Amino acid sequence: MFSFRHLFTLRQMAMQMGLRRSVQRLSSHTKWEQHSIHECSNVRLLSTSEYEKLNEFANPEMKNAPEKPVSNTFLCITHILESTNKGGKEEAEKVFNDLVEGYQANDEKRNLKAVFDTLESVIVKGDVHWFKHLQILQTCKEFRGLLEKVFFSLSNYNEHDLLNLLTCQLTFRIYDKTREAKLWENVLPKSNKLNISGLIRLHHMSKNSKDNSLQNQISKQIARRWMEIEKVNELISVMKIMILESKKSSEASVFDHLEEKALQKAETLNLEEITQLFFALRASGRRNLPLIKSLAYCMKKKMSDDFPLKSTASVFTSISKLNFHDAALLGLLSDHAVMKVNGVQEKKEAVNFLSIILMSCAHLRWFPPNLEKTIQSHFEEFPNHLNPVHLCFAICNMSKLHSFSESEKEVVRNMVAKLEEKGIEKSHPVVWLNLALALGWNDCSVDWVLSSVLKQDFVDNIQKNFPTMVSVLRQLDYEASFAFPNFQGPRLDLGGQKPERTNTKQDSLVTDVIDITHVLDKQMDESVQTRIMTSQGHEIDALVLVGNDKRVVPFSSSGSNFHKVAIKVLKFKDMIQPGVVPTSESRMWVRHMQSLGYKLVVISYNEWKSLPGNNSKMMYLEKKITESIS
Repeated sequence: MFSFRHLFTLRQMAMQMGLRRSVQRLSSHTKWEQHSIHECSNVRLLSTSEYEKLNEFANPEMKNAPEKPVSNTFLCITHILESTNKGGKEEAEKVFNDLVEGYQANDEKRNLKAVFDTLESVIVKGDVHWFKHLQILQTCKEFRGLLEKVFFSLSNYNEHDLLNLLTCQLTFRIYDKTREAKLWENVLPKSNKLNISGLIRLHHMSKNSKDNSLQNQISKQIARRWMEIEKVNELISVMKIMILESKKSSEASVFDHLEEKALQKAETLNLEEITQLFFALRASGRRNLPLIKSLAYCMKKKMSDDFPLKSTASVFTSISKLNFHDAALLGLLSDHAVMKVNGVQEKKEAVNFLSIILMSCAHLRWFPPNLEKTIQSHFEEFPNHLNPVHLCFAICNMSKLHSFSESEKEVVRNMVAKLEEKGIEKSHPVVWLNLALALGWNDCSVDWVLSSVLKQDFVDNIQKNFPTMVSVLRQLDYEASFAFPNFQGPRLDLGGQKPERTNTKQDSLVTDVIDITHVLDKQMDESVQTRIMTSQGHEIDALVLVGNDKRVVPFSSSGSNFHKVAIKVLKFKDMIQPGVVPTSESRMWVRHMQSLGYKLVVISYNEWKSLPGNNSKMMYLEKKITESIS
């Protein structure tokens, strides 16, 4: 440690050397070569040789100094090049000479070129100190003069020069905001002379201006000139631009033309371009099946081992959002994802991408054994790398696709306990409710549902602010009473105890089953009830009353020798592919309906579609009803 007397002496020495800062930061371990000439007072204590070197650098009049006076600009360029390891005095001298020649020239083109060349030669954009180096460069007389000359000659430059200067401005901020606005004023009138690639660049740069009218003006120019698009990267860029425009306007004709161009070029696309086109379709919400099928075919044809895991997850998400189910493509992507995950060293990267793929699989109802095994092996790592909300989604998705073993249920309970400590119940009540329902699908942790979800204040919040989620509360309430017969739950808005009709749009498969069910008895109106929602929140596609003689009878029939038979159609979304097994949600329906005393007829979509005609369907349904009451 130095006394105040020593520090004062050092400060006096620093001021004698022409340096204006104090020595308050003498404890810094940064070497002097890493600082500009104006920051040399920040150096640590120097050895004798270092002091002589610094003194020589700061005082050109020393005996080792060149005979001619050395420009401050040259010193700045030398310092920057040395600190970034881009060169020494020879390289600095060349850059300095070119800068001076450009500054002295009366040619606007040479002035502009000198600005570009100097920035390219001196400033390393990726370097941590690049902004400081740029500030140093802007203190130099010649460089400042060049910037002034270029600015006052803006009207003399063509559209390409102005576009490059605007790029330079947005990258390095060589001018202030006022002059940047003036630059935009000169660029826009000449933008119609730019090619489509230049317009795309201009649109990207307009995002920095935060001026919506500016972006709209450029977007309209691009839309008018879509026929000029030839390159695939231009096509993808324009599609992304038009996505933003389509959200502001209902005009879709440009997107139709772009999709047609993409379809024509599908065979020439590489894997990354296919991925980007999938993303563009996903973002636009346009389900162009011919284009989607073409992209899927090309991806299956061109898939390679070096396709990144990040891109694999992106394609999974895209085809999930587009609701496109191609078993061959999904199988290929699943195998590739398993291979890439097994080769990933970083656990966080593997978990993040697996959670994305898991969400897509839950939406598509796709869970092949190899992918299921891989996600299971990483599942315990999920809490360490996902935020609480994403972890809730991951547990929900896993519960939908996978039947938890007892050991896995214990792992899930520990995850939920940690989530509860983080207050997800209050910050994201709907997410918390869906998590509870997902655990109910797997008959997991009823105790937690009772203590955390089926509380009166939580239930009141859901019923008041999220009325569409009341059916979920009903299911959970029944799950609790099913597990604990004496359970007295919170007050729920049950909408009456009588079954109520649902307003869900009818599926064609369900309609077909209902029509065949009606044929079982002539008294259609009385014998079959359709689209029923029970007070426990469960939906029944068709409900019939069957006597001991295996015949369907009207509901007005009296007596105790009758059975209520609930018919449920398991649609494609209710089955997990490729094994065609029911989802956890469907299994919960079966468990609850059996406990309510219903006889069940569960019809899977693949069995029903395999039946050739109405007669065979009716015979199949009669057989199922008979078996249910036997």
